Amino acid sequence: LLALTLLLGLTPVAFAAEPTILVDSVPEHTIYDGTISYYYDEQKGTYTATFTWTAEKGFEMANPSVTVNSVDGQSVNVQSDVDKHTLLGLKENVDYKVSLSTSFRIPIKYEANGGIIPGDDSMQDKATEGDNYNISKKPTRDGYVFTGWKSDYDEKVYQADETLEVPSLEALLAKHPGATKTPPVTLTAQWADALTIEYKTDATDSVSGMPTPVKVTVGAGNEFTTA
Repeated sequence: LLALTLLLGLTPVAFAAEPTILVDSVPEHTIYDGTISYYYDEQKGTYTATFTWTAEKGFEMANPSVTVNSVDGQSVNVQSDVDKHTLLGLKENVDYKVSLSTSFRIPIKYEANGGIIPGDDSMQDKATEGDNYNISKKPTRDGYVFTGWKSDYDEKVYQADETLEVPSLEALLAKHPGATKTPPVTLTAQWADALTIEYKTDATDSVSGMPTPVKVTVGAGNEFTTA
């Protein structure tokens, strides 16, 4: 190459030395294939490096984070777009340590158990592990009173508008050995037979003057007291 350069009368080009990027750990259920593409900016004298980091099939990352540290303590700008991550301003011949971290999205599945959710056909939702998820759905069923949503994760019964702490992916996988995708938290509607109780109060009908009966529907097995 040098002989050819001299023969053609060209000036030898000094190639910059690529930085070294070490990804020291990769979170479980994600994939980093180790392929990094470099672009050298001759005017700035710095490198741009890009790589992809994705979730394994059947899993979904939430808020993935890429942190970069260098031996000389310089800051590095990180830009992420879907699964593509770009590191800007890398110096040539400098070692960088890259850390990857992420949370996961957890499916929330509703089972109406013979009932319906008026005006809402969506029986699936998602939330990020560790978040407080508001259970806003309230189903109905003829002849029954809704008593809550029972979680298959902690066996607790939650009322509508109560919050559920979304379990971690690892905790769910521990309850579902061999799962090849994120297991959902399943909320199953609980029902009690509807009983109608009629009682009389001191109130009277303004027209007939007769006592006004009050009817209340409650679920069988529930305590009922009059005010």
